[in-house]
Amino acid sequence: MYGITLHHLNKEFPLRNIDPDRYSYIDLLADVSEKALNHVSGGLNIMIVLSCDIPSSVGRMEVNNDNDVLEMFKLHRRSGCINVYVRELNANIEINMNHNAGNGNNISNVNFTREVRVETIQIGVVKLRLEQ
Repeated sequence: MYGITLHHLNKEFPLRNIDPDRYSYIDLLADVSEKALNHVSGGLNIMIVLSCDIPSSVGRMEVNNDNDVLEMFKLHRRSGCINVYVRELNANIEINMNHNAGNGNNISNVNFTREVRVETIQIGVVKLRLEQ
């Protein structure tokens, strides 16, 4: 059995008695959602990156699928303790638009950059919401 500590927003969320033979990437996502992302309202999803420490190294390995979860357990079989880091992604997008000033004058190619929050953990789906 393993212990996993989720790290997110300077907080730690322990998961205990994890059986590596019965734990998948979807289980990890469910635990992250329930424990570390409980501040996200039910109607919103967010894009996240999961990574774990690599023993005897300063590096981290991204955890993106079932094979990565298996590798994560193999890397930590000696200690049985795994630190998983949850990072929410934001994106900057540049929007080009034409604007009619209302007086018949067309102001074209108005460029501005806006930070947006990427809102999904569903694979292949990205929704954007402008943050004010």
